[in-house]
This record gives sequence, structure tokens and C-alpha cells, in this order.
Amino acid sequence: MPKPGSTIISNQTSSQRLLKFSGSISKCSAQSVAYAKCVVENSGSLKKDHCAKEFIEFKNCFKNAISKK
Repeated sequence: MPKPGSTIISNQTSSQRLLKFSGSISKCSAQSVAYAKCVVENSGSLKKDHCAKEFIEFKNCFKNAISKK
């Protein structure tokens, strides 16, 4: 049996986290598109917090989706 912290256990945990992440982020596609659209449309003049509203909506959606798993 592998010891805690070994590569096998770490890889299993990483895979589980990746599956949880991908499933959660897919629930926030509208928010991620809105954020990406804001960034792309303002790429020539983008300043800090320019797309903060869109980012916060995406972040909150993701946090809610991941906490429900």
C-alpha cells in the first residue's frame, strides 16, 4: 500500500480535483463568456478592474458550483 504523500495518492487526488473543477466551471459558461468578451473587447485599453463586474460574477458562480459538489 502506498504511503500518504506518494505519487500514486497525489495523482488520484489531482485527478479528482480536476474532474470537480471541469464540471463546476462548465456550469458557469455564460459568466465566463461575458468575462472573456469584456477582456477581448477592451484588450487595447484594458486597465486593472476594467472587467471587475464580469470577473466577480464568474468567480461567484464558480465558487457556488464547486461548493455544491
